[in-house]
Formats: sequence, structure tokens, C-alpha cells
Amino acid sequence: MGFHRRITAIFTGVLLAAGLSISVPQSAECADPLIFAAASMTLPVSKIAEAYEAETGKHIRTSFAASSTLAQQIIRGTPADIYISANPKWMDTLAERKMIDAKSRRVLAGNRLVVAVPVQARSPEIKTADGLLLLIGDNRLAIADPDHVPAGLYAKAALKSAGIWERIQHRLAPTANVRSALALIERAEVPAGIIYRTDALDSRKVRIAYTFPASSHPPILYPAAIVADRETPEVRAVFAFLLSRYAKGVLTEHGFLVD
Repeated sequence: MGFHRRITAIFTGVLLAAGLSISVPQSAECADPLIFAAASMTLPVSKIAEAYEAETGKHIRTSFAASSTLAQQIIRGTPADIYISANPKWMDTLAERKMIDAKSRRVLAGNRLVVAVPVQARSPEIKTADGLLLLIGDNRLAIADPDHVPAGLYAKAALKSAGIWERIQHRLAPTANVRSALALIERAEVPAGIIYRTDALDSRKVRIAYTFPASSHPPILYPAAIVADRETPEVRAVFAFLLSRYAKGVLTEHGFLVD
């Protein structure tokens, strides 16, 4: 046993003899794989992780937030193993910095953008995006941050395409991520909000009033990749499970578009 190990063993023995406990940091190699995923992927990725654990007995850690927030955390050195973005641009940002394994990059799923209203609201379905102005009246429209968060960026593009961005941009209730926008609609704190179709389908407290044409915004795609220098046999196994037929079934069940 080396000198440093002997000292550590002696120190540990002294603490244990005194009835004290110690916490030894777990190395990155031994830690359970950590998936960073866009907030809109919360339900399906959680279910996929639970299935993986049930099948293998191995634990997966997950963290959900805006794709921009997660990408910035990876840039700052947070030791995530797999990154799932709701926007290819944030994955591109990491790729440009060589912070993902480019060979591992895959598109997991697609999505649609909708206007959702509280389920109890008597608001009729709207036939065009222009109807959104009448729908919110003098109130505000819930939307994920239109400058940084993918759902907000898609919404901004769709509103510009409809020619109403200039008239509505000062009547927004921007949120940190799309799930927070959903929460505002669920609590009826706003008459409507722009969220992903999958979030609307997963909630019993909202209903879809309008679906934006796919041509009104860039394709909503969810790329996934292994973070650079984090590829281990266990991480590869988790990543493969995310691409499996079972995972595609879960994504489809939650309203995502898969090949």
C-alpha cells in the first residue's frame, strides 16, 4: 500500500473509531451515468430511465432544464454523460467546441408547436395565428424565453411567420423553460401559451386551441449525443437504450414524432 493510501486508511480508522462518518467523493468513472435532457423530454426520458434500471439493475441520473441552460453547464464543466437538446443549434454549439462525441450524435424525435389554453376555458379553437391576438385580449401569452430557450425560439419564428410578432412581443409572459410556460397555462394565470404538442398532450389541465404549420418555424428536432470524453461501456449502453425500439415506443406514446 502506497504512502498516501496508508495515511488515508489510518485517518479513516481514526474517524470511524471516534464514531464519525466521512463522505468520499465518487469518481466520474464510477458515478451512475447522468443524462442532461431538455425540459420537454422530462416524462419520456424518466420512463425510459426507469425501464433501463428495471432491466439492468443499474441506476441512471437525470437532469431536466432548458437546452440552453444544460449546454452552458456542460461548457462550464459539469460532468454530464449524455445531452439531449430540443434544438440542434445548442448541440451545434457544443460540437463547435468539441464538447460532444460527434460520431454519436443522433436525432431522437421531433415535435410540433401549439397554442394551449386552460382546459376549463371557454375559448374556441382558433383557425389562424392571427386569432391568438383576440384570444389573449389585454392579457399575456405564456412562452419560453424567446431569445434563448428552444421552445421560445420556435414560437418567435412562428409568430414572425404569421406576421404578428411586432404586435404581440410586448404582451408576453416569458419563462425559463417550456414546462414553466405550461404551468402558467395550467394554473390559468394566462389565457393561452405556446408550448410543444407533447406537453399539451401530457397535461390534463390544458387543451390545444391551435397547431402552428410545420412550415412556420424550423423543424423541431431533438438531437442526442454522448458528451466528449465521457464514453464508457455503461454510457454507451444507456445511449443505445435511448435509441432502442422500446424508447421509440415511449416517445411515440408521449406524442413525439419518431422515424
